[in-house]
Amino acid sequence: AHFTWHGNGLLAAFSSDWVVLGSGPDDRWLVLYFTKTIATPEGVDVIARIPELSPEDRGEVLRLLRTDAFLKQKSGGIVWFSRPPR
Repeated sequence: AHFTWHGNGLLAAFSSDWVVLGSGPDDRWLVLYFTKTIATPEGVDVIARIPELSPEDRGEVLRLLRTDAFLKQKSGGIVWFSRPPR
């Protein structure tokens, strides 16, 4: 899957292409690659439907980042953030 993000308001001059490069069971998590903008470098994000991934899901994400040649090159490191449940 691919989409192009376009900024609004002050960010209207910015756009970035995003590509889904991997997903977990039942799409609980996705690994996304995005292109650079004038203000941000290219990068890799991991997003999830749940506030915090299980140790097994984190292991699967790390396995994907280490074994996929493109992702290995693009993901220099990973920082895990979690959002409190609503």
